[in-house]
Amino acid sequence: PFGLGIILGEPTGLSGNIMLDQRSSVDMALAYDLTGDQNLHMHADYLIRNPKSIAVESLRLGWYGGLGAQFRTHEDNGGNDDFRIGPRAVIGLNHEFTQAPIEVFTEFALIMHVIPATDLDVNFGIGGRFYF
Repeated sequence: PFGLGIILGEPTGLSGNIMLDQRSSVDMALAYDLTGDQNLHMHADYLIRNPKSIAVESLRLGWYGGLGAQFRTHEDNGGNDDFRIGPRAVIGLNHEFTQAPIEVFTEFALIMHVIPATDLDVNFGIGGRFYF
């Protein structure tokens, strides 16, 4: 199955997920940074999923974690366009509805940009996807 939806936060944009099997998937996003720097953000992650493993009252949540890569454009201190590339580690919680092919999620990612220079960044988002 393929899921398509939105992610809100840092970044905000389109979110996709390709389920490889019950316990793994490839997650991706194409987003635009709304902080005023007019950044384009793209990432892809390989995720290990642990579905419905956390019980919160009657709600069953899954968790996931994985590694991937991020590319983003940004404006440097001189106002010039620049880019950053680096590995990304992500953890998150999700809920898959049983009555509809819909997933909601929240995730946190740590990014270490290595090109053109080394620095750290974090992303946090919430979102939802419809699965086809």
